[in-house]
Amino acid sequence: DSMGIRTDINDLLPAQGPGAAYYLQPRDIHIDGEILIFTTPVPELGDCLCRVNLRTGTLVALQPFDEPVESWYVNLPALNVTQYGQELSVKLLCEQGQVHTQQVSFPGTGMQVTVSASGVTLYHTASMLFGEEQYLQTEYAKAYEALVALRLPRVTQEDFSPENTPQQREQAGNYFSVTVNSRPVSGNLWWGQGNNHVDLQFDFDEKLYLNPGDVLEVWMGMPKQN
Repeated sequence: DSMGIRTDINDLLPAQGPGAAYYLQPRDIHIDGEILIFTTPVPELGDCLCRVNLRTGTLVALQPFDEPVESWYVNLPALNVTQYGQELSVKLLCEQGQVHTQQVSFPGTGMQVTVSASGVTLYHTASMLFGEEQYLQTEYAKAYEALVALRLPRVTQEDFSPENTPQQREQAGNYFSVTVNSRPVSGNLWWGQGNNHVDLQFDFDEKLYLNPGDVLEVWMGMPKQN
């Protein structure tokens, strides 16, 4: 590196020793700050996602691709959106030890969605909620008002608790859902608050581990007519 320190990646990986250099075949190499990230086959584990701290010269993570991804986070801002949807639709795919965005449809520009192993946050700016004429005509806007009418917990209330009643969960499920491979994910839905923005939070009942090939979908809109 720039400090003249040499790190031998071979020595950091398991099953090291004579011949280790022959199985090290790094690909998809990139650097995130001080962390070198790459993919390589590892004996008895198969392809692994490796993270090496370049400053300390240590292996900080070794993630076999056939194991569940435990810690993940995806941030989706509605920037440069040219075509708005009637509803919110986000589809994520787990593969190669990471979670990728497959598809996303936003109902307005002043919006941001984060999805992680612990839950979902839908971030709405005041200018979107009260100023975007195109947004106000969407199915999403109607679903937003329907959720407000359910009197979900709001962080500005006294004695705030994010817990939903069984009735709130059932009714909210008409307008908002998270699924993994089409199976519903349960959790508590509540309103957060910030400067000029309102956040709809969905906390999973249990931390969400994603397996390779899993498809996670977040949806919000009006109930489909049968």
